[in-house]
Amino acid sequence: MRSFFSSVLLRNWLFLLILLVTGGITFWASTIVEFNLKVILIFFFALFSLFLTFHFSYRLASTVTTQLKVLQEKASAVNAGETSSSLVMTNIEELANLSKEIDLMSIRLRQQFHDLTLEKEKFNFVLQSLKEGVFAIDKNKTILFQNKSLPSVLIPENSGMRKIDSVITNIKLLEFLNEHIEKDKEGKILLECSNKKYYSVRLYNLQTNPNYPIFIGVITDKTEERERQIMREQFFQSASHELKTPITSIKGYTENLE
Repeated sequence: MRSFFSSVLLRNWLFLLILLVTGGITFWASTIVEFNLKVILIFFFALFSLFLTFHFSYRLASTVTTQLKVLQEKASAVNAGETSSSLVMTNIEELANLSKEIDLMSIRLRQQFHDLTLEKEKFNFVLQSLKEGVFAIDKNKTILFQNKSLPSVLIPENSGMRKIDSVITNIKLLEFLNEHIEKDKEGKILLECSNKKYYSVRLYNLQTNPNYPIFIGVITDKTEERERQIMREQFFQSASHELKTPITSIKGYTENLE
């Protein structure tokens, strides 16, 4: 395997050698023939030189461009996601090294793609296993992700890649999301649904890309906590009411004794 420089240099020396031999033969022949034949010999020598120049130039250009085209197709395949490794057969050292580098890049891309896929599956498994409902929305108000714990009364199932205006029927939640997404800010809201359920919705703004912000929403079921709070309030109200009656009587008797 030769380098491109040595290949061109070798072809040039071969081309020069053929011209010198042909020129020597033509010069020797021109010394033993008549003048008219000399003109014909010179004409044929010039025609042969032009043909030889074109032939060598075409062969050299064709050899390089054909192999470059194969490398281009291979690079395009890698760019399109096809990471299969296959060396391009070439007798030019620089192109062979380029082919090896493309193969190494293809192997690295395949490994990185495998690692990213594995990390994505792990991350998706963790999100799906959470008891809290989690969803992601982009700047265009499109739902990018939702886990199985999301209450369907707030965000229906299979709402991925759909606009929030077309899937969310809870007016307070829709207004909350629209306002905070448009203003690029975080926030929290407590919702009471028609099925006597209470949910806390927290919205976070992930500034991973300033030009393409992602909003993460976390929905927590606060029904039991809210019910306990209502029970405490009712207990204190009942206790306060029950205590007011004897206290009023005691207060009346005290006034009479005074």
